[in-house]
Amino acid sequence: MTTSRLAVLLGVTLSLGIGAGIVASRAADIPVKRTALINTPLVEQGSGERQAQMYITEVAPGVDAGRHFHHAHTFVYVMDGAIAIHEDGKSPITYETGQAFHEPPGFRHGARNPSATKPVRLVIFQAPLKGQPLAEALK
Repeated sequence: MTTSRLAVLLGVTLSLGIGAGIVASRAADIPVKRTALINTPLVEQGSGERQAQMYITEVAPGVDAGRHFHHAHTFVYVMDGAIAIHEDGKSPITYETGQAFHEPPGFRHGARNPSATKPVRLVIFQAPLKGQPLAEALK
């Protein structure tokens, strides 16, 4: 099996098996740690080259990652802890250990670790076009 096919298979498995998407480290002053698991180019006929990325994000207790959006579908699985996602005009939704969620491209939201004592660990999968950032901060 080629690397590209393996990456696509992993992405599909992740999206079907554990769904999801969120929190990317957007600034050096936010205590968020990102550990890459997969970072491989994907070439889709006619759509340009995408960079498949699966990584673990760790967000310290009480940290607000700020309002942001992602250019690509984002799939997130909560390994440990909880993450609160807040879309403008709606009540926050908190996802806890074992839960997964999806954020479509352009979904504008805030992300926060609601715990004052426990970090949150997330597995995140995205495949943005090559050169696009994983997330962009909103003002």
